[in-house]
Amino acid sequence: MADDLRRCEPLLLGTGCGALVWRRIARSDAAALPEARPYRDAHRFQAARAPAERVAIGAVVRAVRETGAEPLVVKGWATARHYPEIGLRPFGDLDLVVPHGRRDAVERALLERRRATAALALAPVDIHDSLGDLADRSLDELRARATSEPLGDPAGTQVLVLSSEDHLRLLSLHLLRHGAWRPLWLCDVAVLLEKRGDALDWDRCLRGTREDARRVALVAGLAHHLLGAALPAALPRAAALHARRVPRWLLVATVRQWGRRYDRYTDDAMLAAGRSPRRLLAAARRRWPNAIEATVSVGAPFNALPRLPFQLADVARRTGRALAAAR
Repeated sequence: MADDLRRCEPLLLGTGCGALVWRRIARSDAAALPEARPYRDAHRFQAARAPAERVAIGAVVRAVRETGAEPLVVKGWATARHYPEIGLRPFGDLDLVVPHGRRDAVERALLERRRATAALALAPVDIHDSLGDLADRSLDELRARATSEPLGDPAGTQVLVLSSEDHLRLLSLHLLRHGAWRPLWLCDVAVLLEKRGDALDWDRCLRGTREDARRVALVAGLAHHLLGAALPAALPRAAALHARRVPRWLLVATVRQWGRRYDRYTDDAMLAAGRSPRRLLAAARRRWPNAIEATVSVGAPFNALPRLPFQLADVARRTGRALAAAR
């Protein structure tokens, strides 16, 4: 156990899973190991930081409202609130969705407010005026189904969050688009499935193209097979079948990605490698898409066929874009 904790520490702490590991081992003999301390500290740090982060989120939300825009809070805190105790999931960036045409004004107002309000610095903000992973649903539609929930800050701030159906769909499609590289994202899906799964309006959650419905079901299946999440009894028959029959390549690709650092976009551009074959090869390896993100990138179905053709197609597509941009 000590060796496993030491070896996995950079990956687990780096992807925000440290506190979850501590919850798993806190009542076992492993909790006394020196190698367990970083995980315990991650839990303590997140739990201690959460009240101040809530204050900062409340300040940001109120500042946005002063511009005349009602922000929709997605991911981050909106997901962390479903976990059984504070500190298990980091809030991360504060993702806010504002009405079309209001993004620039909101960003300017927040920039001005940050200079005068220190509390805002604890909530890195990412402003959106659309949700690409829910492109088949209008913002008006999403807002009509959204609910107002208590933030839990001293000011008693209420924040607007997606309905559970839209939230689960967003988390699932976002996970696949990014190659399932962060295990925390699958934990988010598992928590929402077990907490809200049987109460969901699954027809609403799965509404859309057949392939998107299959993708949501497959992510539920990943949570079931890899994390032991119970599949809701209310899950429609076709979706339950997909969830129980996740293609083997998808399971393997997910676990393989969790075992290595995701650095596809964290280094210099390919052109920075110059003419050095060794540097070019290393850069190409870092940019090789995993099977999941390549499937999404080229719009391929999540079936049992080999993924290599889709990975090659993704590389060709991205290379063409890079060459066109360099001209």
